[in-house]
Amino acid sequence: KATIISNAIINYLSIVNQNKNDISVFTQRMPMQFYYGNDNYTLNDYSEKTNNLVDIKEAVLLNGRTYWNETTLGADWIGSGFTVSGNFSGDFKVKLSVTRESANIYAIVDNNRYNPNNIILDSSSGTFTICNLTPGVHTIQLFKATEPSYGTMTIESITFNGILYRAPAEKPLKIQVYGDSITSGSGILTPEQEPNDFIRRDGYKTYANKTAMAFNADVSIMSRSGASVMSLPSNLIQDFCYNTKYGVEGEWDYANNQADIVIIGLGTNDIDAIRNNPDGLKEASKQMLAKLRAYNPNAHIIWVYGMMQTGKPEIFSGAVSEMNDDKMHYVFLPRNADGGGGHPTNEGQRNATSTLVEYIRENIL
Repeated sequence: KATIISNAIINYLSIVNQNKNDISVFTQRMPMQFYYGNDNYTLNDYSEKTNNLVDIKEAVLLNGRTYWNETTLGADWIGSGFTVSGNFSGDFKVKLSVTRESANIYAIVDNNRYNPNNIILDSSSGTFTICNLTPGVHTIQLFKATEPSYGTMTIESITFNGILYRAPAEKPLKIQVYGDSITSGSGILTPEQEPNDFIRRDGYKTYANKTAMAFNADVSIMSRSGASVMSLPSNLIQDFCYNTKYGVEGEWDYANNQADIVIIGLGTNDIDAIRNNPDGLKEASKQMLAKLRAYNPNAHIIWVYGMMQTGKPEIFSGAVSEMNDDKMHYVFLPRNADGGGGHPTNEGQRNATSTLVEYIRENIL
């Protein structure tokens, strides 16, 4: 073990361009430890290994609203997935299963979140290469970008060449987002790719994830196309958004997963209530604000509106105001209905992100 640690010190200090003899730099800065305790392993052991995730929990950081099953990792919501780090080389593979229609996933290497690898999977099972790595220390994050009504995912194992470190540290900021098709990224890939097809969706490119990226935050995105606050009884967000698993009763462990910022992007699908029952919609919005406050006692909660539907914003701003809570906010986002099905385009999502990020920087962080 002494030989292994010595090699690790030399390798890590060379990466951070520090004096190789300055051991204090290693103890202060190196955040990871070796997961494997086998004395035969060395830092540059690039032999192939396959591990079921449930057997290496000490090496796995869960992202977003992700949960452990008996033999797999469950990833239903946008932003769910995992992060691992280690000394890797070559193909990094993940064995997983996709239910329903499809899953759009991203592999983020070394926190390069603005240039990730994108993989679109149909409803199938298999082992998929998500990235190819040059020899050295890397961090790999798998990010699910499809809303659960179109695809949920279970992850069984990872295959890699190298050795794993213990799980990376959690990100310092946590953001929860609740929304509808805008938040899910419906229509964002059109009309450039498939005109008039609003099903082309990508939750990685929405204002919700882009805002989290701006602050290097962990993000949990609970959204579904058509979700409403009160107008659509068959698609009320409160019927599903508080659960750990999509479509299965059982609330998320909010007590141990407190958010710093909660974003609510709802109201677009409540057009009937906006026109005919604005007072009822305001009251329903206040009830959601109160519930999320109970779940996240110290979080800043932001209601955003305006990207598609712009009518009667005073319903939502009024709901926020009447809560008499200094940590509740209302932000009107710029409208853009130029994507598929009248949804925002990628540019529209970027513009909304700029408005929201600026507000957060000036008023919250």
